[in-house]
Amino acid sequence: MNRLALIFSLLVSTFLLLAIQADAQVMVNPRTASLVTQAAGLAGKHDYDGAAALYRQAIEITPNDSSLYNNLGQVLTNAGNYAEAAVAYEKAVPLLEKQPRSREFLASVYLNLAALYLAVNRLDEAENRAKKALEINPGSARGLDTMGVVLETRGRLDEAIASYRKALSALPDLTSASQNLGTALLKKGEAAEAVSVLQAGLKFHPQDADLLSAYGSSLLAADRPVEAEAALRASLARRPDNSIALYNLADAQRRRKKLAEALETAKKAYALAPTDPDVTLSLGTILVDMGKTTEAYPYLKNSLRSGKYDAESFYTMGLALNKEGHGADAMDFINNALQAKPDFPQAKALQSELLIGQGKTAEAAAALEPAIKAHPENAELQNAAGLVALAQKKVKEAQADFERALTLKPDFVDALVNQAISITAEKRPNEALPIFEKALQAEPGNLKARANMASALFDLRRYADAGNAFMKAIELSPEDPDLRTNYGLCLQKAGHAEEAKKAFAEAERLRAAQKKAAGGAAN
Repeated sequence: MNRLALIFSLLVSTFLLLAIQADAQVMVNPRTASLVTQAAGLAGKHDYDGAAALYRQAIEITPNDSSLYNNLGQVLTNAGNYAEAAVAYEKAVPLLEKQPRSREFLASVYLNLAALYLAVNRLDEAENRAKKALEINPGSARGLDTMGVVLETRGRLDEAIASYRKALSALPDLTSASQNLGTALLKKGEAAEAVSVLQAGLKFHPQDADLLSAYGSSLLAADRPVEAEAALRASLARRPDNSIALYNLADAQRRRKKLAEALETAKKAYALAPTDPDVTLSLGTILVDMGKTTEAYPYLKNSLRSGKYDAESFYTMGLALNKEGHGADAMDFINNALQAKPDFPQAKALQSELLIGQGKTAEAAAALEPAIKAHPENAELQNAAGLVALAQKKVKEAQADFERALTLKPDFVDALVNQAISITAEKRPNEALPIFEKALQAEPGNLKARANMASALFDLRRYADAGNAFMKAIELSPEDPDLRTNYGLCLQKAGHAEEAKKAFAEAERLRAAQKKAAGGAAN
């Protein structure tokens, strides 16, 4: 449920009160009373257009009855006709202002108007009406909550958080305020407090699907995927068509390396919301983790094309490009990710890895140092530090860094692969092989693990096995000439000279094609 839907749902009780008041006023005119009764019946059957037509007839008979405008505003809101609903409520305002005993009703009308103006992106008017509601009732929890949504929509996050806090202080069991505050804290990067706020809200409403969904999101942000999965499943049990809960569940499953399940969950989210950039990003990310980067590209590009130019999108696209061996393109996306979110440990770690690939080891080390000081418990940064040490031929130091990364994140496949590479560098390929196998068990499509395992087998003079391993790596990256050359060397060593010549020839063809493509791009 989005923020506006939450606000509208909270105002139902106000609408009902106004409808009751209308019945009391219009009873003096039997025709108006009959129209109101018929309109209420149609509204109960969700025939909002029919109800609106009857309320308009009643207004023609009794034009100075504020409650009729309120009821008209209600059914138009339910019909999704926000602009006309706002017009109806605005007509009620001067009539209510003349009735001192209707101040609470007037405040409710102002809140309705604030929500409607938010829906049509008229933010100045939304803020004005929310302020007017709070002038009448400064301690109104729903007023403070609505004002928070207005402020957050306007990009004034700290003010919004303060308003949500006041709303919860006034009414601790207000569902929307709990959800809004938790979500706003997540946006600010305060995951631990968001978890706490949403937990408190669930004590009042343990079965609320939207609160459970938001709680699951906060647990994900706090890197607690097991608990997140449980909360999101509980949310989906109550509301199966929630695409937000589905793509967050897919992310929780992805983090737990349940990639096949994650893919199916993400596909369900995509079926419900194919244009949602968060959904396409989630689906693309899972495919990247499965080594299906070619399949991932369309989803990742759609995420960017839809206007989701945020740090996570840039990072995921960079990650995909790097896995495909397109380091220069990946660097552009990672730099954009860090520009959007300077304090982004995972992106900083990948940036360092790419710098090493460009031969800029000193620059990578300099970039990592402040990041590790700020986030010493981040596994990706420790892994990157190991890569820097390995590039500097400090193998023991690198192994210690990879071990730290794996202690922080035991299922961290890249750190596992790097650990095996460092062991191979010490001329211990036999010890490295089971580590490569463990990594490939977790990620069969991991090109880095496949290629380096093949090299370890070659070092052990197991040329046939090495050739088979390089062939599997080629299946993952068929345009890589170096893999073809290495495959040819294995064939040559195994005594298959003619097949080796074909592999070398294909490697040269691929190099020539790449050189030609690079020259064309430069021109």
